[in-house]
Order: sequence, then C-alpha cells, then structure tokens
Amino acid sequence: MYLIDTNVWLERLLGQVRSDEVGQLFNCVTSDDLSVTDFAFHSIGVILKRLDRAEVLLNVVRDTFVEGSVTLVRSSRLTCRVSFMWRTDSIWISTMPTIRGCRDP
Repeated sequence: MYLIDTNVWLERLLGQVRSDEVGQLFNCVTSDDLSVTDFAFHSIGVILKRLDRAEVLLNVVRDTFVEGSVTLVRSSRLTCRVSFMWRTDSIWISTMPTIRGCRDP
C-alpha cells in the first residue's frame, strides 16, 4: 500500500508541471494499493475550495472512493512503516524504511 501525500494528488488535479509523472504512477498502481490520510484529503478539499475548484473535489471523491478503492487512513492510526516511491529512468522504485523509535504494528 502506498500513502500518497497532498502535494502528489494536487500535482495531478491541478495539471501542474509533474502531472504526467503522477498520472504514470496512478496508471501503474491499482487504487486498491493507494491510500490517503484524512488530513491530506481535508487539505485537498480546502485548497480546491479556495481555488474555486469544487467540481474537481467532487470528481476526486467519485474517482477515488466511489468508483475506485483508495483507502482513507485516519491520521491517528498511522503506523511507523511508510512506503516511499521515486522514479529512476522509467522504473518506479519502492522502499519500506522503518522510522527509529517506532515499533512494528
């Protein structure tokens, strides 16, 4: 499962510079393997509302939660293991570091 941060979602939703890269990520990973925190989702909503892009927010809800199966994670329930992804050439690489001072669930 990959925890996708606010700025990654917004990059795609607002058609910013790296939107195509985010699109490639979303095409390579099924929505079952994607998650977003409640805090990140709230932030996306606030930003889209401030930009007067409420229709985009409705599309996000439909695409991610109604038609897709992205997991909404409560921020208070996050574990210490996080998946990081980056791109080198045309390959997405994923690692699972353990943060010091945390216990595995």
